[in-house]
Amino acid sequence: MDGLGELFKAISIYQAQYDQVNTLWNYFSVVSLAVIGFVMKSDKALNSIKEPLAIVVSYVVFCMGNHVALVKGQEQLYLLGEIVVRRAQQADLGDLGSTVGLTIKDYLPIEPGMISLTHYTFIFAISAGLLVISRIRVKSKDNVK
Repeated sequence: MDGLGELFKAISIYQAQYDQVNTLWNYFSVVSLAVIGFVMKSDKALNSIKEPLAIVVSYVVFCMGNHVALVKGQEQLYLLGEIVVRRAQQADLGDLGSTVGLTIKDYLPIEPGMISLTHYTFIFAISAGLLVISRIRVKSKDNVK
């Protein structure tokens, strides 16, 4: 029973770390949506390309800090996931998903490198999209004048 107690402790710690990483993703999502919404709906952000550029630079600065915290959190989550897997194997629970062709190792979280690449891709796509759309809107606004 001691092995099971350790397993439940490890799962509890893992879940707390999972919640923290999820919170960082939520911050990123909320700030990203706010920036997109502001640039898309604000006429003040379209007087020239300088305003959207300043917004995107500020957004990227936020994302840099968020990225470091997110990847570090995911690294910790991955390590805790490995501990949970070891504890489950020690408690002889290694075949929990065997009825559907999974092993306990299949439940490990996404590797930190993949999270990093995904996060960078989102940051680049959002930043580039905002700048392109802003440039098009500024140009069309200038053509109307």
